[in-house]
Amino acid sequence: MSKIVLLGIALPLQALLTTTKDTDYGSYQEDVDLDWDRQSYASTGGASLASNITRYRYENGRRYHAYRDGTYYAPNDEKNQSYETVVHHLWLLTLHDKLFLAPVQSPKRILDVGSGTGLWAVDIADHFPDAEITATDLSPILYTSAPPNLTFEIDDACSEWTYPPDHFDFIHIRGLTGCIRDWPYTYSQVFEHLAPGGWVEHLEFSIQTNADPDSTKHADQIMTGFSRSIIGVGDEKTGMTFRIVEQMKGLMEQAGLVDVVEEKFVWPIGAWPKDAHLKDLGRWGERNWADGIEGWVMALYTRLLGVSLDSFFFSSVLHCSVTEDKHGCSDTSAVDVRRSPGLCQGHPRCDQESQESFLPRSEVCLCTEAVPA
Repeated sequence: MSKIVLLGIALPLQALLTTTKDTDYGSYQEDVDLDWDRQSYASTGGASLASNITRYRYENGRRYHAYRDGTYYAPNDEKNQSYETVVHHLWLLTLHDKLFLAPVQSPKRILDVGSGTGLWAVDIADHFPDAEITATDLSPILYTSAPPNLTFEIDDACSEWTYPPDHFDFIHIRGLTGCIRDWPYTYSQVFEHLAPGGWVEHLEFSIQTNADPDSTKHADQIMTGFSRSIIGVGDEKTGMTFRIVEQMKGLMEQAGLVDVVEEKFVWPIGAWPKDAHLKDLGRWGERNWADGIEGWVMALYTRLLGVSLDSFFFSSVLHCSVTEDKHGCSDTSAVDVRRSPGLCQGHPRCDQESQESFLPRSEVCLCTEAVPA
C-alpha cells in the first residue's frame, strides 16, 4: 500500500482521502507564521492530521488545498488532476519522451519538489527501481498505488527542508512559477541537500506569449493584458514571481551550483506549425490552454484582484490565443546544474575569496570550514 508521510509521520493513503466541505473559509489570507503552522502538523495525532490536510477550501466551483491554505493558486480537484496529465504529456513531448535531460546515472535518492499527482515521480521510480524517490506537495492528490520505492510527503517547498545535508543525487523541479516566495532561499536548500556531484533540473514555462504588446490587433491586446495581469499579481500582490523562467539560471549559479546548461523550447498554441513535432506540441499546447486557463487565474483574479470571472472570459482568452492569433506560442526552459563533486562545493563565498586574494579557488576553499556557532 502506498503511504503519505507528513514530516516523518506515515499514514495509510485511505486515511487522507475523505474530504469534508468547510464553509467557514473566507477571502484569501496567508498564514503569517508558517514555521508554527508546520510544527503543528508534526505534533498532531493521525486522525486530526488527516482532517487538517483535507479540510479543503471550496470557492467558485473549485477545490483548493488546506495545508498552508491560500499559498498556492491552482485547484487540487479532479478537474485539475486531469489537467496535470495533459501538462505531463506536454513536457514529455517537449523533451522527446525523456523524463529528464541531466546526465544522471544510478542515483540512490531522488527528490521531486511540488509533485502534484505524482506522475513524474511514478515514472522516475519505474525508471530507477533501485533508487529511493521522495515526492512532495501541499495536497494528497496522488495515485492510490505507486511503486514501492516511492514515498509521498505533504510538505511546503518554501519552508526549511528537513532532509540530511548532501542527501539527494538528483532534485527535480517543474512548473512552480508563481509558487515560491524566495527562490534564492529555495536554491540554497537545493544546494545544501544535494550530494556533491549531484544534479538538479528545473523546468519552467513563460506566462508571456509572443503577442505584440504594441499591436492594435484584438488578439494581441487580450493576450498581452492577460500575461501582464498574472505577472503583476506575482510582483505586486503575492511576492511569488511568475518570471522565474527568466531568472532561474542566474539564481542557481549564485547559489553555488556549477556546470550550468540551459535549453530553451517553444510551446505552440494550436496546430499551426509545419514541423511535425511542433505541430504535435501545438495540439497539446492548445489543450493545455483549454483545460488549464480557469485553474491558472480563478483564485488569483477573484481573491487578489476582486474580479468576477465567468465562462465568457475564459472562452474569450482561449479564442484569442488559438483562433485569432494563428501563430501563438510561449517559451519554456530547462536548466541543469550540479553541485561540484570536489572538496570545493562551489559556494559563492569561495569565488569571492578567490577573486579578492587572486588565488585559485581550490587554495582558498571555505566549504569544509566549520561555521561558528
